[in-house]
Amino acid sequence: MGTDGDERTLSIIGLAFRIAYLLSRHFWLAWPLSRWLGLALFVLALWAARYWWPNLAPATGFFLAWLAYVAFLAVAGRSRFLHFRPRPGAQPHTDGPVPPLAKLELVPARASGWFAVEGQGQYYVDLDADFETTGTREHVVLARVHPSRLLLLANWPSYEIGWWYIFVEPSAIRGLRLGHLHFGLKPRLALRVDYSLKLEKKERLESVILTFPDAVNLCRVWEDLARDAPPDAAVQGGNPCRQQEL
Repeated sequence: MGTDGDERTLSIIGLAFRIAYLLSRHFWLAWPLSRWLGLALFVLALWAARYWWPNLAPATGFFLAWLAYVAFLAVAGRSRFLHFRPRPGAQPHTDGPVPPLAKLELVPARASGWFAVEGQGQYYVDLDADFETTGTREHVVLARVHPSRLLLLANWPSYEIGWWYIFVEPSAIRGLRLGHLHFGLKPRLALRVDYSLKLEKKERLESVILTFPDAVNLCRVWEDLARDAPPDAAVQGGNPCRQQEL
């Protein structure tokens, strides 16, 4: 278990990642707000150098702030704007056995991962979604990108509004892990599904991270996926949904 200090740090990181993601996904005049903010800091550094010349201390401060901001955006982007912390002891609490998923039953969730529609692909974080399993045991995440405005100025690209999907065949499952998703100030118990994704005759490892409004549905989806996981998949030991809550 992590210390309170670790949890606070991860909560702050999660909040910073969420802000960075929102800035990167809302556009004004063809640029994301994240780029406009970086440009503003750089221009302030140049203006400070000219206004306070020969005192370069203010300009240096703005320039260092710009460097820190650019470095943070790079780290956030490489982390996919979220932090998933595997927790072997993270166990959802249910009052009893959970009913299995019915064929094509839609389970409300929030999803992060690589989505596709009509030959186009895009990475999204924390989308409003549903999880279902078809009659052929294919697992599907159906997510919605809603219209969104930030700071009364920037908008989510209109061409991305609508439905996006993730399809996972049983044989493609490579791992199942429970942990905590840090995206925003409050961590959430989450399920990470590692799977093999084929794109244009190439194959790569992808992950979809799912959170649910309650522990019962998380357990139902866990058991549904674990049922189909190949023997060599890295599935968290045992069934965490049948253990005592810590």
